Amino acid sequence: MARIITRSQALTDGFTDSELRRFCRDGTLTRLRRGAYAGARDIENLTDTDRHLLVVRATMARATAPDTVSSHASAALLHGITLWDVPLGTVHLTRNRRTGGRRGQLRTVHASPYDPDEITEVEGLRVTTVARTIADLACSLPFEQAVCAADDAARRLGVLGTEVAAVLARRPTRNGHARALRVARFMNAGAESVGESRSRVLLHESGFVVEVQRMVHLREQISSRGLLPARVERGGRVRRAREVRPPRAHG
Repeated sequence: MARIITRSQALTDGFTDSELRRFCRDGTLTRLRRGAYAGARDIENLTDTDRHLLVVRATMARATAPDTVSSHASAALLHGITLWDVPLGTVHLTRNRRTGGRRGQLRTVHASPYDPDEITEVEGLRVTTVARTIADLACSLPFEQAVCAADDAARRLGVLGTEVAAVLARRPTRNGHARALRVARFMNAGAESVGESRSRVLLHESGFVVEVQRMVHLREQISSRGLLPARVERGGRVRRAREVRPPRAHG
């Protein structure tokens, strides 16, 4: 991980503010956020994930409110959860309060109450637990992106949909609560990749009941009616997802 250079450290080492500005202009340093820099060569080959995590650390180092924790996408990456199609341009923080959230260019502060058991520590940073993180993502992301994150967390970190639902039950009036419950009920540790998670969502939204423990890799098959029912593996046997037809109108 690239080293974070703070303004105070640089001044202590004998550099001036004008020199820091010049280093940023000539490409020697890259400004991560106000008062925090990194060597441009140190970060030029970082992935979007690693760069985001570097900015998270720089941001948390300057957080003065004791109730500030990393949350949402930032917490997911700290836990090692794979995200798909989720913007990483801003750091997500949560304060333990009901009002006062704000969105800036580099960080989003969520005002959202949390309980002590919904907070843990990852690499020295206070962060929402895996279950709370998935609940936050499920409340704020589209269904497909949230399912991709939830499936990955279930498979690699062992979080259960019932645990996510229990977190959501603590605050039933929260924005996005109903959508998040769908994610908690739909998430499945059997999906082995983002592609399989997305396939599950596609089949579900196309009217199929996907009872999946572990999906089988298949090439796409297109018929005159669209995507053919996907084969899934359940209990060691390969089956086909069932299409659910709408009930006939009566009367």
